[in-house]
Amino acid sequence: MTTRRLSLYILLGVLSLVPGALILTAFGPHRGLDPILLASLTASMERTVSGAQPPSSGTNRRKLKPFLHLLTDRYSGVYLTNSRGRLLLGAEDASGAQQCISRLSQGGTRGFAAPWTCFASPENTLHLALSDPTSPPLPLALWLAALLPLLGAFLFMVHDVRRDRRLLTLGRTMKQVGAGGLPRIPAAGQGELGELSRSLAVMVALIREKEEHLADQLAITGRQAKRLEQSERELLNREKMATVGRLAAGLAHELGNPVAALMGLVELLAEGNLPEDVVRENYTLMEQELARMDGLIRQLLAFARPTPPERIPTDPSEAVTGAIELARARRDVRETRFVNRVPQDGPWVLASSELTQVLLNLFINSAHAAGPGGTIEVFTEPSPESLSLFVLDQGPGIPKEMEEEIFEPFVTTKEPGIGTGLGLSISRKLMESMDGALTLEKTGKGACFRLRLPWAP
Repeated sequence: MTTRRLSLYILLGVLSLVPGALILTAFGPHRGLDPILLASLTASMERTVSGAQPPSSGTNRRKLKPFLHLLTDRYSGVYLTNSRGRLLLGAEDASGAQQCISRLSQGGTRGFAAPWTCFASPENTLHLALSDPTSPPLPLALWLAALLPLLGAFLFMVHDVRRDRRLLTLGRTMKQVGAGGLPRIPAAGQGELGELSRSLAVMVALIREKEEHLADQLAITGRQAKRLEQSERELLNREKMATVGRLAAGLAHELGNPVAALMGLVELLAEGNLPEDVVRENYTLMEQELARMDGLIRQLLAFARPTPPERIPTDPSEAVTGAIELARARRDVRETRFVNRVPQDGPWVLASSELTQVLLNLFINSAHAAGPGGTIEVFTEPSPESLSLFVLDQGPGIPKEMEEEIFEPFVTTKEPGIGTGLGLSISRKLMESMDGALTLEKTGKGACFRLRLPWAP
């Protein structure tokens, strides 16, 4: 509770006492009248009494009645007699009053006989004896009226303190909600605070329900992710097994023909009685088949364990020109027409010496696809991050059913015995080792391969 709030409560309590004090002052216990005032009152009573009739007459009693009412309201005992001692008001057995009045006969206008005080009128016709001042108890309604403001102030302070506590509780609850907690909100009463508490309880309940729903969804997503991960592992294992199967089948096919040829030649040589020139020819064929098998094994090793190349700044125009010259040196490519649209003196790229091998392999494949007299076009397309080299031929293109597996080992569009099916696979691995890429682009005619290489710094 703040000092300002405490000061307000104290001021309210003090102000609530003012109406009660006024009521008690107006209707509370009376003090006795001043002796001088009593002497004057006695003189007035004497003047009021009619001289033609004795003081004890009914007329005089009625005239004295207002004075007597005033005295009986303020004193616990009132005793009035005339000069002859006849009782006009009071109890017959008030010996103390009689004793006090008897002292007045000895002379004087005032006498005392505890607890009575006596007064004589100026002409000594009336004697008045009064006991201790008193007042009747206040009615209950006056007490309630006096205490009601104080009770109202107390109830207001209690209500205000309870309201402050509820506000503090709501404040702490909202801080917990803001920090991510979801506390239980106690039931509130009526009024604006009650409505606010109920609204906050509804909000917290909705958040809790959403969090529980989210937790359930996360659990379901986690289970689905585990199943998906397991399915991916199974699919990867199947792909590995399928790749191994294709490799084994391709290797068996590519090595099967040379081995069969070697076995036949060995059988012929084992029979003997062959002419010298036939023997030399058979040895030449055996040497060619063994060289073919050796080259196939070397290509397979290069595919399985590629050596990370050293990337250096390379002129793409020079690399393309060098690969074209190497391709034209081959007998099966001499009749092919090359259209080189790679700009000279252009920006360089980061590549290795294997770039020429990749281009040469693409040129040979494109020349075989285009046939004698076919055309191969080489052009570029720059981008902010890299340079793309395109090799486009005028051949029949890649069959649609082979587009997705053209880069797999032992996959080829050539006739059996002409190619090994490892050229594109090795070329793609070489491009990836240079932080580049080799992809097949879809065109309306022929086959188009795209080589992407990063710019040199």
